[in-house]
Amino acid sequence: MFEVPKSKRSLKANRFPFKIGTKSHDVPLLKFAPVEATLLWEQGRDTAGLLACCDKPEVEAALRTLDSDQLDALSDAWIAASRVSPGESESSDDS
Repeated sequence: MFEVPKSKRSLKANRFPFKIGTKSHDVPLLKFAPVEATLLWEQGRDTAGLLACCDKPEVEAALRTLDSDQLDALSDAWIAASRVSPGESESSDDS
């Protein structure tokens, strides 16, 4: 029987760090994000994908306080750090 390996989401190298004001936060890079975030990203809704990626309630709450232009800038940086383009998931690199 196949045993699903443990998630690597919490490893520091697999996370995207950012600051809002003086408070530091981080979210998983897209490759290590929950499947829901990946599915939303593949549908072209990167903002929804970023919010779904939040694995800590306080990070999601902090993101929801941002203005749209701020969230867009953060989303663009997260996407660049994740090294994927719209319509492409990390899993497609393996196929």
